[in-house]
Amino acid sequence: MKRRIDGSRLLALLALGACATFALPACSDDDEGGGSGGSGGTAGTAGSSSGGAGNAGSGGTAGNGGTAGNGGGGNCSAPADSSKAKACITLAPQQLTPGTDADIDGSGVAMIQIYDTSTPDDPNAPAAPLQTIMLPGGTGEISLSALTMQEADGLPETVYIRAWFFDNPLALELVKAQQAPLVWGVFLGGADLSNGLSTREPMKLKSVSLTAGAGTDVTVPMVGFRKLVVTISPASGFNFLGDGEGLGSWGAFQQRGVSSAARAYGLGLLPMCADFNQPQVIPGLVVAECAGGTCDDTYIAGRMDDFGLSLDPNAGLLLDELNLTAVPDPGSGGLVVPVEYKLDLSDPAAYDLGTKQIELTFNYRGNPGAPLPADFSCMGTGGTGGSGTGGTGGSGTGGTGGASTGGTGGASTGGTGGASTGGTTGGTGGSN
Repeated sequence: MKRRIDGSRLLALLALGACATFALPACSDDDEGGGSGGSGGTAGTAGSSSGGAGNAGSGGTAGNGGTAGNGGGGNCSAPADSSKAKACITLAPQQLTPGTDADIDGSGVAMIQIYDTSTPDDPNAPAAPLQTIMLPGGTGEISLSALTMQEADGLPETVYIRAWFFDNPLALELVKAQQAPLVWGVFLGGADLSNGLSTREPMKLKSVSLTAGAGTDVTVPMVGFRKLVVTISPASGFNFLGDGEGLGSWGAFQQRGVSSAARAYGLGLLPMCADFNQPQVIPGLVVAECAGGTCDDTYIAGRMDDFGLSLDPNAGLLLDELNLTAVPDPGSGGLVVPVEYKLDLSDPAAYDLGTKQIELTFNYRGNPGAPLPADFSCMGTGGTGGSGTGGTGGSGTGGTGGASTGGTGGASTGGTGGASTGGTTGGTGGSN
């Protein structure tokens, strides 16, 4: 049974301030929690800071979600104050077919946030919304097909509108943990995703022009975060750089070539240290809205950090020591993602993309002559491991990982096994 998302409960969370309003890469790293298990919380963050792990290509424009359209008046009535502007906002979600699973069934809570800045999530200058509109207005949920036009009065002539729809109840748990809801079963509108999804940089919003003394019809396209479950395994005969225990993730990219400047259009993050000598199942999201209705060149690539190097908040996609889903390309002399890991996006309405099996195939070393660091063992990380030692692992035993004041983890860093949803919430939450 689906755990219902309560619109009034979500609205109450907004009172926590701009940093708690989904925003934000840097926000969750400010409070490190307390107690001896702090290392557990850090590992949760780091697992995600690997972000769009995987490594292909640099670009593409998929997932841009369209530009908010201005109706120039139309049926939108004039504002109450002639010196201000009014917007009549219609949400236009990407047409995806709801699934039978509770996290992609097309029923949830919508929220419209209106700002006077394009980067409200900037940790150096966070901004609260000028107005927030919830659908439904009270308790319960609303379906994607039942979203109605909403009026916002008393606005400046330039605004920045961000719209969310939370189908997946996990998104609400991330909001509670002060993390950006970068999970499947979410629709997002008003954001500039032309450079992909970022777990580090503040989200940039598109501007919307209004007219003082007039009402303007505004349509906000919303791109869906589709569900994909990826299993990462070592290839036959593959030897890890270390012991095969560490932090892992995958990313969706629109080119095969491995690059430190790759832009992710999807990601899945394992929130805890795990043994990658065994297959690891990692659910995640893919943003796919391409010209012609398909994204013909989207590839899934995985990475595994044997040494905990991704704990460094400044670490990039290509760590100095890394196990990758990649093969040498004789033509370019570089690395590419194997062609068989191309994602089938031929159905433009597919909300559930099913499963994908990928393998770790290459040892990447930034400096091949340097000595290898010490192994990052799941048994010795203060509870970040899959074994759950220390009580902050995926098992979530003892409740010491997700508690907001918890002595051994600190939910604000995403912990390993974050608030209410065990390992999945923690790691995704740590996407900052």
